[in-house]
Amino acid sequence: MKNVTACKLYGQISWNQLFDSEQELITKMLECETEKGFVPKGYEYIGSFKRYYKKNGCLTPKQLTQLKRLAKSVYAFVNNLKIPDLIVRI
Repeated sequence: MKNVTACKLYGQISWNQLFDSEQELITKMLECETEKGFVPKGYEYIGSFKRYYKKNGCLTPKQLTQLKRLAKSVYAFVNNLKIPDLIVRI
């Protein structure tokens, strides 16, 4: 995982500027909590992606594309950055 300052997460940043590989992004997604409390934005998708990955050992191409769109939220959550646009309370 790459070192990115929190202020860069407010702008446009690609998933590959945050993570070294798709597999690393998936691994970090699996670390995300999606239960009550502070969760990454898009937690509904992340929760279903986690279940699918645990059952099948992979994500579909469409799921991986959506996960890349959520990469900023995954990055912020894993690094405990409480950025309101990326981390929500449920």
